[in-house]
Amino acid sequence: MPTSARITQLTHHVMLLFPGRQVRWLSSPPSDPALPAGEVALLHQAQQSGQLASLPDLGTALPLSEGLLWITPAIPEAQTALLASLGALLEPGWQAETEAETLARRLSEADRILLTHQEIAAVAASTLPVDQVLQTILQLTQKLLGVRAGTLLLHDPTENNLKYRSGSGGFGLDSHLRDRAVHLSRRDHLLVQVFEGQDPVFFNSRGDFPADLQPTLQEIQAENALVLPLRNQSSPLGVFILLDKPGEFSDQDARLLMAIGSHVSAVLRNAQLLEDMHQRLRESQALQRIAVLVAGATSLEDTLQRALAEALRCSMPAAPCSCSARTPSSFSFICLPVMA
Repeated sequence: MPTSARITQLTHHVMLLFPGRQVRWLSSPPSDPALPAGEVALLHQAQQSGQLASLPDLGTALPLSEGLLWITPAIPEAQTALLASLGALLEPGWQAETEAETLARRLSEADRILLTHQEIAAVAASTLPVDQVLQTILQLTQKLLGVRAGTLLLHDPTENNLKYRSGSGGFGLDSHLRDRAVHLSRRDHLLVQVFEGQDPVFFNSRGDFPADLQPTLQEIQAENALVLPLRNQSSPLGVFILLDKPGEFSDQDARLLMAIGSHVSAVLRNAQLLEDMHQRLRESQALQRIAVLVAGATSLEDTLQRALAEALRCSMPAAPCSCSARTPSSFSFICLPVMA
């Protein structure tokens, strides 16, 4: 007769109990499967000692490498070797099942991460407006990591600072950063250090927050933070901030966010290249129009007026303005209205 069957005949109930897992009955469960306090104490005793424990009125418990094998009521002392044999037979199979479940969970999580990353890559490669792309990427990042707050601080070369980009789709943090900027001359500031560096930085305790970020983080009651640089090859573009993840940020989160950040950087860089291309096109078209105007002008004064108006229209295409030109012949100032 198989060992498990012989032991089941000798006892009422046989079960496996593992930390953090539901009870698994190897025979029919009792009418009240809840464990009384005495039985819990017995199981704890066996687990702590690493040896078989038995109380006649409660049961017999055999510690395994992970968890316990428990039989109630207690089996005779002469049968304890049989119980140990049963445990030795069950443990490899249970370990294999546990490893298979762990692998399945990891594969499922890997699939989820891969699918989200593919979505982000598709959005980054789309022809949507830049702000809409950034909004979607931030939304997918929030969904992926479950963070409560996140935003982008982008480099403004005209003011040489890091500041919030209105419309970029941050969540949970925007109002706290809308009117704040960090000048790049502040080399001791964490955001400047991350911006100029290449590695992400994360904090999993409020006590670890740097002094320059504590006011903002305390305002939203964040428990942890992850800050990483946005770079396009050797050119820094900004920083990516995520706050308040359930649990803790890990190196895996940092690597994942660096991959997402590369898509954000590509979007920003492509947008800048496109804007530069449009500006050069406007300048080229303006030069062509100026050449036509010069060729058909009747006087030097008329040439200056038309050429200067066209040049300003190119450099400031959306804003009406006026300017003055001084002609070499009369040295008088001429007001030139420039139409958008």
